Amino acid sequence: MPENTLFSFRVDFTELNAGAPPWLRSEERVSIERDCLGRHLLNEKGSGWPNLTLVGSAWSEKELLFHFDCWASDSGQGRDAVVVVIQPESVGTSVKLEIDSEGRFVDTHVLRAGGDVDLKWELKARIEIVRGDSGKAWKLCLSLPLEVLSPLESVAPPETGAVWRLNLARVLELGKETEYMLWRPGFTPDPDVLNPAAFGNLMFLDA
Repeated sequence: MPENTLFSFRVDFTELNAGAPPWLRSEERVSIERDCLGRHLLNEKGSGWPNLTLVGSAWSEKELLFHFDCWASDSGQGRDAVVVVIQPESVGTSVKLEIDSEGRFVDTHVLRAGGDVDLKWELKARIEIVRGDSGKAWKLCLSLPLEVLSPLESVAPPETGAVWRLNLARVLELGKETEYMLWRPGFTPDPDVLNPAAFGNLMFLDA
């Protein structure tokens, strides 16, 4: 699988199951484990680094789904959240959604990268979260209704073979420090998940 592409596989049903959704293809997930300069934290910090995140995706005529599998340490851990930024094809606007491990989320419609944000726009996402036995790791299943995304794109629902733009991030507070991890980094000193030049691809495929 290309490093800059997350494959989303078409399914007939979209069960919201954070633990083990039947549509999840574990071998087709991407990892969120790079810093803002593009360094692989698994390589930098070694195999014992605890904060890896794996993401898979599926879609139907009505919904776009993501599944996050988030590992975490318990060393002074504070807020832990994942970020999804989606830019449908042929559209200059993006949707940003941030959800933390307690199920709190903020819906925003980003008008342009680094610019105005419409905080009144509601995405109406569905979420389910389950925690690991130790209380440290957590899993998130996120469902986005395509009918809400449709005003941002030219064709709804997306057709097989369509490619949207995508970025993913995770923000983890560890004591007085914050670890900001990206799927597609912008290679800048400060993390910027909204930089369209750094976006990867979300490719819609048949099952």
